[in-house]
Amino acid sequence: MHRLRTAALVLLITAGLYAAADYLVGLWRAHDLDLTIIASTPAYRGQGYVNADFIREKSLEPGQWLRIPGQPLVAPTEFHGTYFNVDRLPPTGNPYRRTANPPADARPERVVLIVGGSTVYGPETPDDFTIASQLSGYLNAHDPSHRYVVYNAGVVQADSTEDRDRVVYELSAGLRPDVVVACDGQLDIVYGVYQGRPGETAPLLAARTGLRGFAHRYLPTNIAQMVWLWLHERAVARHEIVAPPHVSQAAAVRPLDGEVADIYRRNHLAMGDLAAREGALFLSVLPPSPYSTSYDRQTGDIAGSRAATDALTPGLAGIEPAGQAALAGVLRDLAAGGRHTLDLSDVFKDKTDDVFVDLSHLNGTGSRVIAERIGAAVLKLLAPPPS
Repeated sequence: MHRLRTAALVLLITAGLYAAADYLVGLWRAHDLDLTIIASTPAYRGQGYVNADFIREKSLEPGQWLRIPGQPLVAPTEFHGTYFNVDRLPPTGNPYRRTANPPADARPERVVLIVGGSTVYGPETPDDFTIASQLSGYLNAHDPSHRYVVYNAGVVQADSTEDRDRVVYELSAGLRPDVVVACDGQLDIVYGVYQGRPGETAPLLAARTGLRGFAHRYLPTNIAQMVWLWLHERAVARHEIVAPPHVSQAAAVRPLDGEVADIYRRNHLAMGDLAAREGALFLSVLPPSPYSTSYDRQTGDIAGSRAATDALTPGLAGIEPAGQAALAGVLRDLAAGGRHTLDLSDVFKDKTDDVFVDLSHLNGTGSRVIAERIGAAVLKLLAPPPS
């Protein structure tokens, strides 16, 4: 019995020391930043919000991404900072990235729900510069007879399946939007075609489910994350990351393009039907990427994003254009069937500014362009029919 108590005490002390060390590592990581990233990222240049404090807060927010209890969904944890804020909002009470909506007034209110991955969430921009915030600004400026409120339900690593489930959840929880916007597609290509896992659970959701989800929610993980990140960065630097075997085989990739396009179509049809049942309009948006068109100019952001993509996901560049084309074809089919769509594959074709921070993320300038295109499409949908 004495030995058992001694062993338990040793284990308890060891666990306490590890937890303390993990906490200290978390504090150290918050201050151990490579600020050379500011000068080496073309899309950061000219963005007035980019400074050391922004980079530090960007690396910490939102704290954690956790599964919504009982739902096949992930959401950010509540966070309040200078550049990034995540607020709990009614009627769901779940956290959403803050949108710069106007204060309440006497105007009739119109609600817009926008779902998507990190392109929508906006991890590379402060609150006021996300697509959602700039969409709110555009709508309120161009239709002053209404007060527009935009909910940013973007989630990092979410694909169209998770977006579909998010729309189900938001509507069942009591949100009554006038317009639902789904801006997604890039991660469907990455997961479904590049990783060869069409229709499977998105990686972040899988990592927040079961035992792995318990560890993320309750256990100290700073040391484990630091070790994983170090190993990953070393593998990238040594070019040890290799493409999945099927990526080099056209005969294997083509069926995946078709399967992913089918899933994307079904998800967007389902979201449109869900919105219609609640009296809302639905808009399908396919966002751009550094591979989504043949750019007129090889600006620094295109070259930098493609180089980073080649290092992190070798072989993805070879399948991205065909994947984008397959999803663009889905939007054309949906439009032919009377659905509302917006293909932004070519939106930056003739651009002169740097807008891509990396494969999926935009700076404030790029987010503004996307927001304006979506805003114009939304106002067109809401316009009364000609008499």
